[in-house]
Amino acid sequence: MISLIPEPDLGGVGRFLTDLFNGFSYFWYTFFRYGNYILFAIFVIMGLVLFLNAREKEYDERIHGKEELVKKRGRAGVLICLLLDFAFLSNRFTRFLYDIYENVPEPQLIISHHNFCIKRND
Repeated sequence: MISLIPEPDLGGVGRFLTDLFNGFSYFWYTFFRYGNYILFAIFVIMGLVLFLNAREKEYDERIHGKEELVKKRGRAGVLICLLLDFAFLSNRFTRFLYDIYENVPEPQLIISHHNFCIKRND
């Protein structure tokens, strides 16, 4: 049979997509493998920024009324970030979160929406 339209050569595109997906897969593998350390670094940075902002407000001479509350919140935020830092550094906290999310039932809104979509598609 004679073909008037030649078949396109997609070999280069296939190799490109394979390399792209392999790189994407490797990135997420690395991210989730070292996720505790990444979250540790994020919370250290957040704690330092909160600490510096609270310190700035503390040593500023224009502290009045509500600024005092902001200063106390900043200190509490620094403490929470530091606790979360070391909690993520130990694997017990992530296991604890996993156990909580595994045992908590799904919200009724999600279940009813899912059932609605199934009935609508039938």
